Amino acid sequence: MDNIPYPPFSGGFSALWFAQMEAAFDANLVFDEIDKYKYTIAHVPTTYLSLIQDFILNPPDVEDVYEAFKHEFIKRLTIQHVKRQPYGNEKPSEYLRKLRKIAGGRVPEDIVLNTWRNNLPENVRQILSVDNTRTTDQMCELADMVTAMSAPVPVPTPSAQETSEKAKMQARLQALEKRVGIIIQRYIGGEHMLGLAEQPPPPAQNRLPMLER
Repeated sequence: MDNIPYPPFSGGFSALWFAQMEAAFDANLVFDEIDKYKYTIAHVPTTYLSLIQDFILNPPDVEDVYEAFKHEFIKRLTIQHVKRQPYGNEKPSEYLRKLRKIAGGRVPEDIVLNTWRNNLPENVRQILSVDNTRTTDQMCELADMVTAMSAPVPVPTPSAQETSEKAKMQARLQALEKRVGIIIQRYIGGEHMLGLAEQPPPPAQNRLPMLER
């Protein structure tokens, strides 16, 4: 059995990995539960075994110890996958369906729902916490509605032609403002010159008296 290559364990598709291991057991006539259990934990990295170290350090006194280990290990690993699944841009109802798909019936529903609620945006969580009597379908419907109402309104991006036309219009306005400013300056200057031309001569008392003959 030691000469048979084992499938590497990466943490994902654990049920498929166990199926590969069991195929290797059958091919090498390994049917004893304890032997299968020992071969399995010997080829799972310690990082993943830490999820189930209580089972390994104190295995239950049962005949099908391998089956018990497989069931509990897949369950705990799946719970970890569910809890690490972040909330993205999808609807809350779609996010819950995704979590349930990952759980695959191996994770208790309360863990899936708690993960779902805890990962939703804060404003959605606050509204859902007001009434705890709603069913799961009602919570999904309410969460979808709040998320849709909170979504920002998309601002249309102007096309290249619209941008070009806007730039041309701004240039025309600037040129027109400049021309108006020149006209106003000329008008003010003309009024000033006209006012000087219409001023009366100085008063007579400032003139010198004429000499008598």
